[in-house]
Amino acid sequence: VHTGTLPSKTLRETSLYYDGLKKRSFYGFEIAFKKNVTIQELMHRKNIVVENEMMVIIDQLHRNGISLFGGVARFLNPHTIGVFQGDTQVAELESEFVVIATGTRPMHLPGLYYDGKRVFDGESILDLQNIPERMAILGGGVIGCEWASIFSKLDINVTLIDKRDR
Repeated sequence: VHTGTLPSKTLRETSLYYDGLKKRSFYGFEIAFKKNVTIQELMHRKNIVVENEMMVIIDQLHRNGISLFGGVARFLNPHTIGVFQGDTQVAELESEFVVIATGTRPMHLPGLYYDGKRVFDGESILDLQNIPERMAILGGGVIGCEWASIFSKLDINVTLIDKRDR
């Protein structure tokens, strides 16, 4: 929720909207835009959307009688899970069945140093401080194409690199 679908979809819609406004006149009126939008301006909207959606999700869970525990979980035995915050166990939950749905993390290619300054992954790109003039994106799957769309609409020269032939 914080680093995947919501941020990327919000940034995509924001960049498309911004690009569309730049290309249109409004019933004979000329609209003046700043030369460059800042990444902080883009992230402001993303932050608002993520915060609002988190409140909706938490409200939905509570209204449906679902308990939410924050922390790190580990099996204490085959049917018991302990939830920890630091070294302190804050909950002990028992269940006949357990579904493990922890989300995903970006894949890191061996030999690349992901420094969050010049080389980013799908999460650290959300901490980008400046909009670059050029960008190469490795991977032409759904996520790579989505990021290419976002950044190309911000007038960044984007090169998309994928190992597949089509």
